[in-house]
Amino acid sequence: MRVLLYSAVLYLTGVALVLYFRPSLMFKQDGRWKEFGVQGVDTTYFPFWLFCIVWAVVAHGIIHILYSDEPSPVRAQPMPSLTQRFPEPEATEEARPGYYKLDNSLMKRKGVPRYIYVGEEAPADLE
Repeated sequence: MRVLLYSAVLYLTGVALVLYFRPSLMFKQDGRWKEFGVQGVDTTYFPFWLFCIVWAVVAHGIIHILYSDEPSPVRAQPMPSLTQRFPEPEATEEARPGYYKLDNSLMKRKGVPRYIYVGEEAPADLE
């Protein structure tokens, strides 16, 4: 929050200085703003509105570099590894060699796929 506040103060100071001094790059002799363009005497390639946009980015960058030791809330928390986020499922018992069949009735009730051990030989309905 301090970076944003200091950036705003630096930005407003820079804009106030430009409006006070009125450089000929952005302003006409009578004090009016020059229009954006590259042809003609009363045009400029860097008008006041473009200065305001560029100066906002530069002011924030300067303050961010000066106060970069402030911890960011995003960087303060380490990203959990994939094994912490998605742990391997624990097997309740060893799978025996043979054939297994999906229990559709339990899957419809609880939404969890469960397999039933059929046996060593392939059942007639699977062949």
